[in-house]
Amino acid sequence: MQPSTQTFFSNSHESPPSNNTIINVQKKNTNKKLYDGIEVGHQFIQWFYSSWMNNIEVFVTDNTIKPYTKIKHEGVTYEGPDFLLFLKSVASNGLKFFECKCDIVDSGSRQIYILVFGKIANTHGTGKFSQTFTLVFGGQEKGTKSWSLVNSIFILE
Repeated sequence: MQPSTQTFFSNSHESPPSNNTIINVQKKNTNKKLYDGIEVGHQFIQWFYSSWMNNIEVFVTDNTIKPYTKIKHEGVTYEGPDFLLFLKSVASNGLKFFECKCDIVDSGSRQIYILVFGKIANTHGTGKFSQTFTLVFGGQEKGTKSWSLVNSIFILE
């Protein structure tokens, strides 16, 4: 791998820099990305909504909802165990998500930001929703990569 050279200027005035204000740094690119953030985001979305509709207890058994995990809805923040209670309250009466679209941003610093919007329905009717997620990389153990859900905002129209 070829080392890259970066030049940094230590002064900000418009005159040409003198030789003592330029620092040349030889830097090897040794950072290998451990994951594909876009793929992780898509996998998370599929798993999250499928679990929310069909097996909500998996959020507890898989340790997805941690004591610090938060979701905010209509100005109220639900944290830890209350997050799960919120999900259960929404999941009652035959919850379904459909016509969903998403945008995913991989920050490059082991965080993934996700926006999902679409339609939500239960036996009481159909509406529109949007939801954000922040995922953080929790490390790698025995070849398995670990991600944590830090927070979410859920808007129901």
